[in-house]
Amino acid sequence: MLRVQLLMIGAFLSAQTLRLQPSQIHKALSRYSSSQHVSSGHARTANLWLPDSIWNDTFNLNTNQWDEISLITFFYSSAGRLLQDSSYEKIGGSWVALGHAAYFPYTSGAFAGLDSLVLVSEREDETQPFSPAERRFFRYTPLPGGRRQDSILYEAFEEGQWTSSGIFLVWRRAGGGEAAVDSQKAFVLDSLGNWALFFAQNNTYDSQNRLDSTRIRVNLGFLFPFPSGVSVEFIQLSKRFYDAQSRLERQRDTAYVEVYFNGMLVQTSPALSGILYRFYSGPTTQSPAYDSTYQVLYGEENEPPDTLIGRILYTYDANGNLLQKVEEECDLSVGGCSPRTRERYAYSQYTTALSAQVSPASLTVNPLRAGETLFLRGGREYALYSADGRLISAGSIPPEGFHLLLPVQTGIYLLRVDARYQRLVVVSY
Repeated sequence: MLRVQLLMIGAFLSAQTLRLQPSQIHKALSRYSSSQHVSSGHARTANLWLPDSIWNDTFNLNTNQWDEISLITFFYSSAGRLLQDSSYEKIGGSWVALGHAAYFPYTSGAFAGLDSLVLVSEREDETQPFSPAERRFFRYTPLPGGRRQDSILYEAFEEGQWTSSGIFLVWRRAGGGEAAVDSQKAFVLDSLGNWALFFAQNNTYDSQNRLDSTRIRVNLGFLFPFPSGVSVEFIQLSKRFYDAQSRLERQRDTAYVEVYFNGMLVQTSPALSGILYRFYSGPTTQSPAYDSTYQVLYGEENEPPDTLIGRILYTYDANGNLLQKVEEECDLSVGGCSPRTRERYAYSQYTTALSAQVSPASLTVNPLRAGETLFLRGGREYALYSADGRLISAGSIPPEGFHLLLPVQTGIYLLRVDARYQRLVVVSY
């Protein structure tokens, strides 16, 4: 039972926000979206594929077939800016729209292009009209040393009025992207109407500015009822390991629960430890081919060490777009792994004009996460451009190479090393 509870909590924490929104799914998916070559003619355009739809399916063990469960669609401006997403569920054999979210970015200033407001509308079923459900206000505050604090205020529409429901604070590292997070905290209202800490995360980075370790604490009193005087906290520790190309090679997660009575620690649960190994199709490709997860539950005799419990299989099209992600549950004692859930993706193509100052001969698929680093070596100088040809940063490359921190704004970028160009897809976690 403990293992099941820890896995449930771990799945909940994978979003690491008050609520996993379709926009966050979109950003994660965009890591695998690609662009076509840039033409050498006068037009100089880049053909970009952005996520259009995501289907979520579950595998029916009785029929040995996939059942469609939910669908998310995305809508963009002519420039490829996310404007709206819509959520659907399969009800009675038909797709029924149950939610819409509209995104309003800042249009000028230091944070132009980042969200300033998100409005969400929902309904219970197809017989009901859509009504306001949630809105999120974004504020970005520069801090000394080039750091930044993001504040997100969540409000819920209840009984005809907007009421505060949560606050999410993020402290970002200097020079990093959207994922270069030092720490973050989430606050929710307790039964007395006071703001109480629900979630806290602290990250450390290695000497090459790569995410090294993470510590998460969650107050489970906001998720489960406990007797008076009893408080329970979920703890998760993560350690990441990289290969010579700075790709994630494996990640070790350890989770346990601490029980407090009147503020004193009285019990600590056995630790559930999992190791994720990531495999790639080639020595330099950035997109994973599949993940394998092994679990060890310390303190329980019937759980052998390093037991394979799950896999994730990734499939791509010829352009490098992620087409399908299948999650499997594994039990080698009964014959191996079997599918459980599946995500399927479709894309829309957008053509972006480039400035005359950028005319690369070819581009290479190389999706990266914002805040992570790209190792540059083997050239004298580099320059990083936005998709419209605007120069973002430039400099010299030392003989030993260095790790380039990616921009704050997610999107498509062009990296020049001497006379060679490469396309970069930069997205958030």
